[in-house]
Amino acid sequence: INYGAQLTVDEVIELLAADFLGAVPEDECVLINASFGKTVVQNKKSEAGTAYKNIARRLLGEKVAVKKFGNAKNIFVRAKRKKHLRETL
Repeated sequence: INYGAQLTVDEVIELLAADFLGAVPEDECVLINASFGKTVVQNKKSEAGTAYKNIARRLLGEKVAVKKFGNAKNIFVRAKRKKHLRETL
């Protein structure tokens, strides 16, 4: 993977050695809600909040379709890219 290239959700699923629980897209609602002392899952308009709730539902055994957010970045991909950058410096 070239530095700066973004993985798709399908590519992340292929790379994982565990069951995929879901992707959490970048969402400015996370920062906004945190500023007011609220979690993002309390915001019904937040895509990140919806993603976290769906992950929790899957952990409880519920069958929930994985929503794909198009080209939205997710936390896993950002963390992997940061780790790669640290390892190459």
